[in-house]
Amino acid sequence: MADNIPILERADLVKPVQKLLKSDIADVVKWALQPLTGSFGSLIANVFKVSGQASENNTLVDWVMVLKIVQSPANIGMPWEGDDFDHWNYWRREVYVFETDFLASVPPIFVVPAFYGAIEKPGKVAWMWLEFMDNAGGKDWSLARYSAVAYDIGRFNGAYLTNY
Repeated sequence: MADNIPILERADLVKPVQKLLKSDIADVVKWALQPLTGSFGSLIANVFKVSGQASENNTLVDWVMVLKIVQSPANIGMPWEGDDFDHWNYWRREVYVFETDFLASVPPIFVVPAFYGAIEKPGKVAWMWLEFMDNAGGKDWSLARYSAVAYDIGRFNGAYLTNY
């Protein structure tokens, strides 16, 4: 990864795109990668919008998804910060959550992005393929929107106390 921009190979994309399109025969023919603005872009995680076309039954189908790359803090000189499975900030915990059925129990008032798979890369790096959810509310958030999101996050946390 030069400058935190991954080099995508067709082989990296085929299975996630097939899962997205619900097609075992879809073949990726072209793709483009774009860093998502507003993402944290930390040294531990980067988020990209990946879009392209796949060929399916001699028809080109457009697709778009998110590539989230997470890595061990040890890769950036912080081995004490989340390399242990029991650590609160374990670097691979989000991948594990998506790989289990835990998110199926999320209260129905929340939308969880679809998970199209994860692949391990050398050096404690994981690539997660997720549903692209457009920020239809716009780029700039008002204080009222932040307040509403904070309220909803509180509802989310409280739901597990009350079984929603």
